[in-house]
Amino acid sequence: MSADVEAASKYSLVVARLCLILSAVLYVAGIFLPQFRYEYARDTLNQGALGGAIFIELLAGFFALVAFLIQRERKGLVNPGLFMMAVVASSHFTLRAVQA
Repeated sequence: MSADVEAASKYSLVVARLCLILSAVLYVAGIFLPQFRYEYARDTLNQGALGGAIFIELLAGFFALVAFLIQRERKGLVNPGLFMMAVVASSHFTLRAVQA
């Protein structure tokens, strides 16, 4: 039974790392690709791009939060960088949703 628990623990940490990498990639895309930038979408009044920018930020925040929760559950401690990324992602998305 302990082998199954150990395998599940390793699997969940791999999922947490993948979620964190995906979150970082989405944030980088949102920062450097103009079509995914909120300001570009707002200034051009392109509703499709605006929805896409908010969706990208929502996904990035979601994956950061999932990685944070998995790590907290498995290791019993909180990585400060991961915690800050989850907080920034959720607050950033909330601000964008309110502005839209």
